[in-house]
Amino acid sequence: MSNTTNVDKKSVSTVTTTSKATDKTATDADLGLDQVQETIDAENEQGFRGVETDSTPNENYSLQGVGKGLPTPETDAAQATKVRQETGGAITNIERNAEQNKADK
Repeated sequence: MSNTTNVDKKSVSTVTTTSKATDKTATDADLGLDQVQETIDAENEQGFRGVETDSTPNENYSLQGVGKGLPTPETDAAQATKVRQETGGAITNIERNAEQNKADK
């Protein structure tokens, strides 16, 4: 008994074409993985994902920073103004209140 397999040329050609397409896709996938890894590495170095919208140091938001009275945009009108100017945001309530207090004096 013989273990021979009959394969026609059309089938072999199809397999070869698929193999070439798979090789190309694998290369594209490798490039994609490299781009994803670069993005993840940059985010890890930055410490967060996305764009920083508030230049206030993270320490100012900690218990120690708040205990020391370090400014945050939520607690200090000058810091709120600085962050608003950096980000192009709208005037905040703390800034409005500070302006009103100046006008009342």
